[in-house]
Amino acid sequence: MGKEFRQIVSDMSITSSKEYNDFLYGWLVLNAHVEGEVYIWKRDFVLSKMEQELGMTRKTLSKYLSFLVKEGLVVEEEDRYVLPNLKDKGFWVDEDIIYKLIECRLRYVVSIYIYLRKSYWASGEKSLIVSMDHLKEFIGLSTNTRSNNKIITNIFESFRVAGLLKYELRHDITTKKSYYTISGLEKTNYF
Repeated sequence: MGKEFRQIVSDMSITSSKEYNDFLYGWLVLNAHVEGEVYIWKRDFVLSKMEQELGMTRKTLSKYLSFLVKEGLVVEEEDRYVLPNLKDKGFWVDEDIIYKLIECRLRYVVSIYIYLRKSYWASGEKSLIVSMDHLKEFIGLSTNTRSNNKIITNIFESFRVAGLLKYELRHDITTKKSYYTISGLEKTNYF
């Protein structure tokens, strides 16, 4: 049996919004049925189960789901939620990798991985240098402070532990900026 691929949001206008939660979107994608359309039955969308699995309150889940609906990332129908084709706003990823990312239990981990995977793929899977500030911009964190660098550092450590990424963190003492040199991401075939 071949690998299953799912689309994850990769558009910065969405990923940088405080209203977007990549953890919830990843969960929806993994729990959806794929039969011509990608959908999840409302009867399977049990908030109490999701609260426990995602570690969010019903109010928080509802807020994030409302944003997904408002942005057209989820279409609400009478008895189900449909996840439409994202076209240029999404990137195809092996569902096994999405499972690994969700297991990390860190907000932003899915969005950062998708950004890196898409950039690495576009570079011909050659070494890639990415600034910490650019990653923070991609997920909507302030670049005016270093106090949130730990969020990115923890995400990269979770990638390393899960075996998804090889990297080196470098600090430029002149500019006082941090850069990640990506030398390898887990190989996947996209099509």
